[in-house]
This record gives sequence, structure tokens and C-alpha cells, in this order.
Amino acid sequence: MQQLRDHMRFLARLAQPRTRAEEQLRQPAICMDELAFCLELLAEQVNQVLSDVECPSMPDFQPSL
Repeated sequence: MQQLRDHMRFLARLAQPRTRAEEQLRQPAICMDELAFCLELLAEQVNQVLSDVECPSMPDFQPSL
């Protein structure tokens, strides 16, 4: 849950307005590879949380995506 929180904070930071200097650089403030990796981890963690909440008695259950 802590990693999930950290990744959500990272995504919230991405949604914040960029500074004028960052806008003039015309490049993202973060690397797209970092964003993709974060989103993949976030999806895995959300899937795990949902699995735990939906079927706590079935630890090997994984819902299809």
C-alpha cells in the first residue's frame, strides 16, 4: 500500500502545472520510461489490492485484465 501511495503521489506531481522554464524546454519534466514503469507498477499493485479485497480466502486468485 505504501508503494501504491508513492506511485499515486508521483502521478499527482505529473499532473501539476509546469514552470515557465520547463515549458520553454519543450520536453517532459520526467522521462517517459519512468512514467511507463510507474504506471505498470501501479497497475500491478492495484490488481493485487483488488484481488486481496475481492477474494481474501483465495490467495492465488487473480482476476483477468
